[in-house]
Amino acid sequence: MSKTWRIFCACRRTVTVMCIYALAALFFTTSTLPRVFAETSSPHIFLKTAAPHLQPGTTLCFMVKNSRYLLNGNGFQIGHWGSALTGILGELEKKLSLPKDKLERVYVLLTDSEVSRNKLRTIENYAVQSEYMSSTLNVLTVLTRKRFKFVRSGEEKNSLIESTCYQQNSLLVDANDFPTDDRWMGRLASKAIMVMKETFKCNQSATDDVLIYNRRGTREIRNHAEVASLLRRNGLSTTVLTPNDLSPMEQICELTKNRKMIITPHGGHQGTFLFKREGVAVVVVSPKSALLECYRFFAKRSDPWYSVRGERAWSCPDVCSDSEDAFFDPSCDRTCIRMARRENADVSLDALRRVLTMHFGEGSNKMSVL
Repeated sequence: MSKTWRIFCACRRTVTVMCIYALAALFFTTSTLPRVFAETSSPHIFLKTAAPHLQPGTTLCFMVKNSRYLLNGNGFQIGHWGSALTGILGELEKKLSLPKDKLERVYVLLTDSEVSRNKLRTIENYAVQSEYMSSTLNVLTVLTRKRFKFVRSGEEKNSLIESTCYQQNSLLVDANDFPTDDRWMGRLASKAIMVMKETFKCNQSATDDVLIYNRRGTREIRNHAEVASLLRRNGLSTTVLTPNDLSPMEQICELTKNRKMIITPHGGHQGTFLFKREGVAVVVVSPKSALLECYRFFAKRSDPWYSVRGERAWSCPDVCSDSEDAFFDPSCDRTCIRMARRENADVSLDALRRVLTMHFGEGSNKMSVL
């Protein structure tokens, strides 16, 4: 007799508030992760019974936990999907480096122990409709030469869970666990530039030195015209774009171009930076009231990375808040961060001059040292 049926029978005999609580607790704890799966302290999700009919190593299942972060007020959250992708790429580096690689298919499924089944289905529906997700999975398919498929709740997902995903071939990745180093990067990440050029026909010849990759709405660089003017006076041709101007594949292509620098406000659009060309410098602008950061290690540690907050500017060889000159207030709590995310991110021209000096050297005009 199943656990649900035993509780139901007991409730029929003694209809009490406690029984209702028990049923509700059972529903919510099992609502988003099938009963046959269990989350453990290891990175594995496992099936109670294996799938002996499958040839070992031909199928891999990625379960993306904390999937609620993939949805925000603007729809599908590119930044948190980027976090999941760094986990997927890191694990694939290990799998594909094995001498007898037989992997053919990769399934991606969402889970979240903090939301209801209906909420998870909503998140999945946004993911399915996201051109950005489908574009990145297409890139991964070409990059790895494996078939990637996103599977949402329903008959196919249930069948997959019951018959295909088991301990030896299932891994958890986290949509809210941003990398704190560049160890996830390897051969696959280094091949991305070539794949984008050869397969997806990206034009990687930039006609400008600097891209101001702006946002619309919150954290927008409102004085982008002044910033572009300053850069041009220093001999740096400059283009201003926002993700809204580009299709998802065009966003990825822009990041593969051979520029000298990208200036951008902090935000989820930086999820695309995991496709950034190696060596291109990045300047991330935070609002004055708080340092915002997640994406430092969507790029290699060796890549130049700078942070601007208010009048302050500093280099980030590691996580920006840990840098020696960081303008960081550890007392800034979640409320403080939430308020900062609603602000604009205008750039101090003095701070930008300091970045240009740090990166190109004192007195450099027509800065062509890269």
